[in-house]
Amino acid sequence: NSQVKQENEQFQSELNRLNAQLAQMKEEKDRTDQLHHEHQEAVEMEEKIESLLEKNRSLKDTILLNNEKYSKKVEELGEKYSLLEKANKDLRQSLARMPSGSGAQSDARKSDVRLHLCEEENKLLYE
Repeated sequence: NSQVKQENEQFQSELNRLNAQLAQMKEEKDRTDQLHHEHQEAVEMEEKIESLLEKNRSLKDTILLNNEKYSKKVEELGEKYSLLEKANKDLRQSLARMPSGSGAQSDARKSDVRLHLCEEENKLLYE
C-alpha cells in the first residue's frame, strides 16, 4: 500500500512537473506568436511609410513642376501686359498728335481699332 502511495506521489509529482513545463512552453509559444505578429506589423508599417514617402516625393515633384509652369505663365502674361500697355500708350499719343480738325482724327476716333497679338514676333498689331 505504501509502495502504491509512493508511486502515486511520483506520478503526481511528474504530472505537476509536466504541467509546469507545458505551461512554460505555452507562454514561450505565445511570446513567439506575439513577436511574430509585432514583426509583421512592423514590416507592414515600414512598407506603408515607404509608400507614403514615395507618394510625397512624387507630389513634391508635381508641385515644383506646376509652380515652375505657373511662374513662366505669369511672366509671359506680364510681358504681354507690358506690350499692351506700351501699345495703348503709343496709340493714345498717336491720336493726340493728330490735328483736331482733320478728318483722319475724327475717322480714327469713330472707327474701331483692333489689336492683335503676334506671338511669333511678340508684337501687337493694329488694324
